[in-house]
Amino acid sequence: DKIYPRHFLATAKVLRFPEVQMHEILSDFARMIPAALDNVKTSLPTDFPENVVTAVETNVLRLHGRLSREYGIK
Repeated sequence: DKIYPRHFLATAKVLRFPEVQMHEILSDFARMIPAALDNVKTSLPTDFPENVVTAVETNVLRLHGRLSREYGIK
């Protein structure tokens, strides 16, 4: 729960990766998170530990919220 969009942007800057392109990637990533999360959840075995699913889902949704606020995605 300590990953923020600024971390991706800072890493891109260190690597001299174009900032505009990094913003595009993060925006696309934010748009894809809900469907990707649903796909993963439906493909898990029925006996997969629910506490693991919940922990991963919670943190992925936190990141999604941060990215969505940053890029105006609903």
